[in-house]
Amino acid sequence: NRQSILVSAQRRDLDDNHIGAVSMQRNLKSLEVITQPTEIVNNMLGESLSVLAIPAADLFVVTHPKPGMVTVWQLSNNKFLKRLDLPHARGLALTRDQSGVWISYGTEAELVQMKLADFSLGSHMAGTYITGSHLFPV
Repeated sequence: NRQSILVSAQRRDLDDNHIGAVSMQRNLKSLEVITQPTEIVNNMLGESLSVLAIPAADLFVVTHPKPGMVTVWQLSNNKFLKRLDLPHARGLALTRDQSGVWISYGTEAELVQMKLADFSLGSHMAGTYITGSHLFPV
């Protein structure tokens, strides 16, 4: 529907203690910064790094490395759905069967799969050497 999801990046002179942001652009004339729930938004310290939109599931997922969290939102109305605490959460990729999302995190280059059905964590791999914020399943 020609929507955009924007996440913050580090800016000059701002450190990891400044609050990042997630915003939605539903038309060319407005940009809506997500402000609720405050306990989640106020914990978006530093950058909000990766974003993955899943229109078929009416979801989008965002990683927040500094506080070590992943947030899950409803795409159609920005409703907060889930917070996962994963240290240094970075990259996101939809699984091939589209039933889950791979999340890269941690200092040991770990991958974990979040199931879209209930947002629970499933398959886990440690020491993968996959540490980036740009993941793409092949």
